[in-house]
Amino acid sequence: MSAVDSYRPGSCNIGVQERRRRYVYAAAGFVVAAALVAAVAVGALPEALVPAVFVPLAVGIEWLLQASRSFCVVLGTLGKYSFEAAGEVGTVDDPDARREDRSSAIRITATSVVVAALLTAVAYVAV
Repeated sequence: MSAVDSYRPGSCNIGVQERRRRYVYAAAGFVVAAALVAAVAVGALPEALVPAVFVPLAVGIEWLLQASRSFCVVLGTLGKYSFEAAGEVGTVDDPDARREDRSSAIRITATSVVVAALLTAVAYVAV
């Protein structure tokens, strides 16, 4: 088993299949965000809708971070891990490991929100 195919507190709680799925969802979020900004830029939607780009951006960024870091925020918050290809799905029992997982989950979500807010502001000014 490689390092990204086994549970490591605060840094790895998902395997290859879960990462692939997150990359797909991240791409979908970015496509929706780009389409929204493009629609506003060409006048198909009112400028007042530019702040709505925050939602698909935040989702896209969060899922991209989860995929690239091999860490699921929801599983980390729930104290679980999933390595389906390796047949390993389970619960984290160690309280210190659970604390590390929750901390990583918070960092990923906070980073996603801040970056999405900044990119939304840039889109608002640019459009």
